[in-house]
Amino acid sequence: MDNYLSTVDEKDRAALESLRAYIHELVPVTEEKISYGLAAFYYKGEYLVAFGAFKSHLSLFPGGIVDIFKSRLTGHKLTKGSIHFTAEKPIDKKLIKEIVELRKSTIDNN
Repeated sequence: MDNYLSTVDEKDRAALESLRAYIHELVPVTEEKISYGLAAFYYKGEYLVAFGAFKSHLSLFPGGIVDIFKSRLTGHKLTKGSIHFTAEKPIDKKLIKEIVELRKSTIDNN
């Protein structure tokens, strides 16, 4: 993942490094991988979340649960599987915590 982040501009890299650290804080036993060109986190061998840097935005990929949080993500562009954000307009940390905890609980209950 360090190689991936080294290709991202400084401002966006700082935002993604912060997100990376927070995900590890929430789920310390994650494994980092590059998956489909994205920086991904796996928990118990299962996909947890991923993030990526793009030309005009950053994205969090929470595994298809975006709709659950849609009403609380106003101001962020959403797709079926991603939440777009920027270094200047990050996703609220409380919401990231809820997203990661929901993904983790889904894996724990499988």
